[in-house]
Amino acid sequence: MTATTARMRGHLRSAGTAAAAGLLMASAAIVPVGSQIAPAALAADPLAGCGRMPLDVEFIIDRSGSMGETQWATDGHVRLYWAKNAADGLVDSLDATGGVGGGSNLHHVGLSKFGNSAASVDLALGTSSAATVKGHIDALTSAGNTPLRQGMAVGAGDMTANGEASRGGLPVKHVIILLSDGRPNPDNTNLSGSRPTQANIDDFRASADVVYSVAVGEGGTGLSQVDLPLMQSLAKPASAYRHVVAGSDLPDLFDGIFEDIACTPGIKVVKSASPDQLDAGGGDVTYTFKVTNAGNVALTNVDVTDKPSCGQIDLVSGDTDGDNKLDIDETWTFKCTSNVTESTTDVATATGHDGNTEVKDTSQAHVDVADPTPTPTPTEAPTATPTPTPTDGQPTPTEAVPTPTDAPPSGDVKGETSKPKTTLPPTDTIDGSGTGGTGSGLPIILIALFGIAVAVGLLSPTSNRSRRRNHRE
Repeated sequence: MTATTARMRGHLRSAGTAAAAGLLMASAAIVPVGSQIAPAALAADPLAGCGRMPLDVEFIIDRSGSMGETQWATDGHVRLYWAKNAADGLVDSLDATGGVGGGSNLHHVGLSKFGNSAASVDLALGTSSAATVKGHIDALTSAGNTPLRQGMAVGAGDMTANGEASRGGLPVKHVIILLSDGRPNPDNTNLSGSRPTQANIDDFRASADVVYSVAVGEGGTGLSQVDLPLMQSLAKPASAYRHVVAGSDLPDLFDGIFEDIACTPGIKVVKSASPDQLDAGGGDVTYTFKVTNAGNVALTNVDVTDKPSCGQIDLVSGDTDGDNKLDIDETWTFKCTSNVTESTTDVATATGHDGNTEVKDTSQAHVDVADPTPTPTPTEAPTATPTPTPTDGQPTPTEAVPTPTDAPPSGDVKGETSKPKTTLPPTDTIDGSGTGGTGSGLPIILIALFGIAVAVGLLSPTSNRSRRRNHRE
């Protein structure tokens, strides 16, 4: 929704809430809930396309005495008047873009209040119609202190107890809008006090997807002055903190909140590659891009680009109603095929438009290409390590030389172990029955003995005769 549209709605509301509701309800009648919006309707109604995401909205409104004091009045009205006017306008906008209540309506609204030393759920979050919700808002009156902690607790409790996860086949977004103009009173964290502890704040912020914290007034230290730092700490995210000084600024502020929760464009892309691993040399890869609407307004001129691999990217499915708009319940699928020869990380960018507003998102996919098989490098023969020269005083190492053995004789008996052969001199056997090493040793010995005997016999007679002759003489 543009700022011009917001101002238009503000002017209509200043002329009367009923007139604004009539125009918005007329636009709702043109576009039945749950149906697709035709391009002509989008052109005619600036709000068409907004509010297509289901919302659970919980108002938590300060109705303490300062909200009704005339000293804080602007344009002739007290702060509570402007707070109720702003809340009514947001309910009307939700009802015009998705519907408020049960049945086929997309949005639910609840109301909690705190003041006069107490807090309570005035209208539980659920299937109440827009008219019923506005009736409870308009009946609020101001009185008493500012039990802020108690108001936070009851509002968060209603959201936790009655908020829904999905509706109409779509996920529900949970929104709390807290409005206050005063400092907690009693201003302490005791059981009887009204200042929230950090644990109270954490629990409160955790109860919804978005928490708008709206501070009204100049701020200060008095009990009737809003505690700006405390109110700022309640927002989720921090950008959801809002502050106005004059109550008359609240309707435009709530217009901005409606634009945030119901007319904020967004886009998301998820890229994948098949296959994502290739052999050396590469090959063809098919890239798939899934594009969804991450906001709550239909997008036009949706496109996907990819670098460095893909050139032409084609839309293959997703525009179910054929209106060339990415609705929040659609997923558009784009594809391209590219030849990939080396490991590559591609980055895809999806863009879409809501009027003059462009939204974009990126996603990447990696394809791994194996390296070529390397050529083996020849291995050089190792160089022999020289034998070290012994130093003085150290023994010279000697190498053990194996003793050569004769080959075993042929015809060995199986099972015997071959032994080295040793040649011995021929010998006679003791009993004479054996033979020498060759069988010819005995004749040689006998011949030798015979020769000796002959020699002795030839010599002995001469010697004997010589001895006898000498004896006779």
